[in-house]
Amino acid sequence: MRAVRLVERLFHALVPQRAAPGGGGRASAPVPVFAALVCLVCLTLPAQVPAAPGEPEGNAYVGSSRCAECHAKKYKRFVEKSSKARSYRSVELMARKLTQGQIEGCLVCHSTGYGQPGGFRSLEATPELANVGCESCHGPGRLHIVKYSKKLIRRQPDLKTCETCHDASKVTPVRYQGVLCSGAH
Repeated sequence: MRAVRLVERLFHALVPQRAAPGGGGRASAPVPVFAALVCLVCLTLPAQVPAAPGEPEGNAYVGSSRCAECHAKKYKRFVEKSSKARSYRSVELMARKLTQGQIEGCLVCHSTGYGQPGGFRSLEATPELANVGCESCHGPGRLHIVKYSKKLIRRQPDLKTCETCHDASKVTPVRYQGVLCSGAH
């Protein structure tokens, strides 16, 4: 939809407009001119937005700050009020007492996309994914952002998604509460 508006603006900026009969407003240019412009723009756009170097093709994690570009209020509330937004810190605090395998087990729930293609790898390589972020519950956001489609993101996470981390076997040992259905933002 945004591409169509962009083409329309480009069209009106580049193609001289004829006055409408009777002098009111502007008359539209011939349809073939508009169609030619649309074809020209479409032919110059890449068929698929390429992945960044080292990133898997298709959908990928992009980090919560990218979500803020369109969802500023929810992002701000999440960052300010949710302990999930600072969850990596608890792994850092416990790391000296844990084995590498235990740390990796923690990262599944205390970072975004750990163990998944394009997910958190390390604080040095993927710092934007170091905490639990939007994509931990809503899924990878690259295609949602690139194509501006609500269909390409999990809009309403279900209980099964929450229970990936919030189940008795994981939360009881650390005395953490189970699923809270009040929402994360």
